[in-house]
Amino acid sequence: MRGSLIIALGIALLSLSAVSITQHVTMNQVLVKPFSILVPSTAQGEIQVEENASNVTVYVEVIHNGVGSVEPLPLVLPLSQGNWTLIPYSETYAEVVSKVVNQTEQLKCGNVTVQKVVNQTVEKVSGKVNVPIYVKIDIYRMRLVVNPELVGGVGVGALIVGGILLSGEKVLKH
Repeated sequence: MRGSLIIALGIALLSLSAVSITQHVTMNQVLVKPFSILVPSTAQGEIQVEENASNVTVYVEVIHNGVGSVEPLPLVLPLSQGNWTLIPYSETYAEVVSKVVNQTEQLKCGNVTVQKVVNQTVEKVSGKVNVPIYVKIDIYRMRLVVNPELVGGVGVGALIVGGILLSGEKVLKH
């Protein structure tokens, strides 16, 4: 009786270690304020962060398990276990500014000061993000257990022990 229960437990553990959910799950979010997500250790996937403005470079602060870094977009990160927080940080864009410059020219009759309009490209940094930031979280696979190799090994061990107990029970009956 005990042997057959241990064999059944071994089969259940083996099937638990072999099964994973492979349904593709996608979540889209527009990032306007800090966004947090807690990822279990059994999930496999990636986080994509992007913006659609062509002349703006947007920076996002990425905090993973308390460790933060500021990253430019577009950004693709492998999804790993822990707490993820994405915070809009800043944006930079190029702006053409017209500037009046005084230049002194030397002529035969003397020096003449001439004003010229010069276009300069200035990089502006804004502490506030005004363009939409899109976050896409893709989960490709979700395992049912954290360590399937260990659970499978315990299942094989339970099958072996259950087989030995079952054969021992049959020998003792006869």
